[in-house]
Amino acid sequence: MNYLLNYEEICKDSLIEIRDKICKADKLKMSDLKIDNLIFKQGGDGIYLFFNNDHKCIYVGRCYSRSFVDRIPAHFDARDEIGRWGFRGVCKQIRKERGVTWYGAATELLSWYLYLINFKNNKNKEHYCKKLEILLINIFKEHGLYNRNYSKRSQDINDKDTLKNNLDRIR
Repeated sequence: MNYLLNYEEICKDSLIEIRDKICKADKLKMSDLKIDNLIFKQGGDGIYLFFNNDHKCIYVGRCYSRSFVDRIPAHFDARDEIGRWGFRGVCKQIRKERGVTWYGAATELLSWYLYLINFKNNKNKEHYCKKLEILLINIFKEHGLYNRNYSKRSQDINDKDTLKNNLDRIR
């Protein structure tokens, strides 16, 4: 599975090494995605990244209370609002930004690529998942992400330090 990293395998890597691994790795084309690509013996939740046809990361998402199986297909939902919290689906953002129909947005999303960071056995996955999403948004923000809220880059983040040390510094 070239479209997958396990958190436990990268926590001692620097942010630069992680970015390079993600950028160089094969990704799974969304139109080729099958449910069994999102099911894992251990874990099945964590961070997911969408890449466009130019291989630029354009969305970083997290799922720790839902599995990849639940969260990733939800980006195709055609409704504008779901439940009391609303919904931040990529198709909705494409529709708003480009003025296309849901079908046009969904077709575009199907042409993109998926990359996953799975949390296998981490007891603090919710805590680390939120922070890892922030770090990855900061790493890829020059790509023009669809993520609505960019966090300001913390002065405490060190691209050459390990992922684990950077995560521990973020409040």
